[in-house]
Amino acid sequence: MSLIEEKEIIRVIDNQPEHLIDQVIKEVPYVLKINEKTVVSFVCTPEFIEDLSIGYIFSQGIIDRINQVNKIEIREENIININIENYERKKFTNNIMTSGERSLNSLDETIESLRCHEGMGRINPDTIYGLTNKLFEASTLHAATGGVHNAALTSFAEDFFEFRKDIGRHNAVDKLIGYCLTKEISLENKILVFSGRVSSEIIKKVARAKIPIIISVSAPTNLAIEIAKKVNITLIGFVRGKKMNIYNDCGRVAIHW
Repeated sequence: MSLIEEKEIIRVIDNQPEHLIDQVIKEVPYVLKINEKTVVSFVCTPEFIEDLSIGYIFSQGIIDRINQVNKIEIREENIININIENYERKKFTNNIMTSGERSLNSLDETIESLRCHEGMGRINPDTIYGLTNKLFEASTLHAATGGVHNAALTSFAEDFFEFRKDIGRHNAVDKLIGYCLTKEISLENKILVFSGRVSSEIIKKVARAKIPIIISVSAPTNLAIEIAKKVNITLIGFVRGKKMNIYNDCGRVAIHW
């Protein structure tokens, strides 16, 4: 499926209008079911749908490991059904997940139980600046439409780089987490590089996956900073050119005073 649709627009530059054909990102609705019961509806960029679904149910605390999933099907009319053994459905109704996610339920884990391991390596500022540049270089769709969020996972040794994009920033992160869970790739030595605002929900996803560092070109919220401190996540924002803000260090950023 193409991710882009062409639309006729009127572009105005210096008060001079002209008719053009512009490239617009596609937004596609899906319904996610668990054991044939609808749990959430969402819209997304229509690729890596299985990874998105797995990442989402992991982030919500519905599964802890990929072997809890017996089967996943993507059916006609954009219906996804995941078969999970011993699934106890939480009480929620009419949940719709868009670019700003609504949780199905609060995680059973306390914030303290999501705490990342100490250490896990150090990263220097030039590497941080280079990773944000690499993030946008990877997104030809962002360059074409300006309509997607970008996210990538890399390692401290930079021997791993996996990139995803989506109209929803939460979706982009869930696609990466779902991919790693499915491939049984450890997340505990990874770094998330991100284009979107870092909210408390994003930090909770990162913490549940035990990812120790998040680097974003955008801003965090106050609650995201508070949670990052509690769960020992290095939080870096506003990475632009050779500048950045370190909101929580945890000794993982190699800066010299």
